[in-house]
Amino acid sequence: MFGLNYFFYKALSLFIMPLGFALVLLIGALLFMMYKRRGAAGMLLLLITAWLWLWSTPMWSNWICGKLESQYRWQSANQYPVADAIVVLGGGIRGDAGPTLPSLDLGPAADRELFASRLYHAGRSKMIVVSGGVDPISGTGVSGVAMKQFLVMLGVPAEAIRVEGRSKNTVENAQEVKRMMALTNDRPVNDLPVKDKPVKGISGKKKQLNGLSVKDKQVISDSGDVKSILLVTSAQHMPRAFDLFARTGLRIIPAPADFQVVKTPFSINLLLPDAEALGSSSSAWKEFVGRWIGRKRDR
Repeated sequence: MFGLNYFFYKALSLFIMPLGFALVLLIGALLFMMYKRRGAAGMLLLLITAWLWLWSTPMWSNWICGKLESQYRWQSANQYPVADAIVVLGGGIRGDAGPTLPSLDLGPAADRELFASRLYHAGRSKMIVVSGGVDPISGTGVSGVAMKQFLVMLGVPAEAIRVEGRSKNTVENAQEVKRMMALTNDRPVNDLPVKDKPVKGISGKKKQLNGLSVKDKQVISDSGDVKSILLVTSAQHMPRAFDLFARTGLRIIPAPADFQVVKTPFSINLLLPDAEALGSSSSAWKEFVGRWIGRKRDR
């Protein structure tokens, strides 16, 4: 039954997205046509067209995305205070997809790793924790391992990077990082209780589910207990991520990256449908819904 809740969540979330909701309305329109209620079917088709047009316009996309990005402003790495750790959330780099494809595939959100490396080089922390596990849908390897590889390419020493490779979403990011910090504040990394099941993307018999090497004898808390973290994720994702990480008991310093909204002068193109705008506005809507659900659960 591995991942059943994850798959259910993914399937359910499709129907609250703009495109999924339009599909539900289309099914309704087809049913009206089957029962010869053409007037109602026509109204639904007009509603679907207007609905998709709205969510596909760059103007609407910029507005709804800007509502999220404006909550935490961008700062240069040197402006941030020193913290015990830098925590980077996955989502910008695909895990290993096998020998026939490149081991690293950078997505738009790979700005997260780039900014984390800048924070490290600016002396904001001596440790980076990358958080991202296996995607059970795509079947790719642990994204945290690929994130570490990219950070090493950016000049971060491998020994300064710790991999959390169990989580599949933001809720689990927060839970697993909290678990890692709580345990490693008192014990070496190799003493962490882990399952024996290997994970695709982490080679070697001594590599375990959380992406940590048994050979690694260094204690994460060499300079003291981890009590504060610089949380690095996309600007649109930060409000929801901050809410979830605030429950861990750690002092969270938001360090947003991957800002997408750029103010441009008005143009008629801002009112024309665009596939990229539909994707951006849908992602923003998912963040709003996820944050609302999280707050409802807390009540």
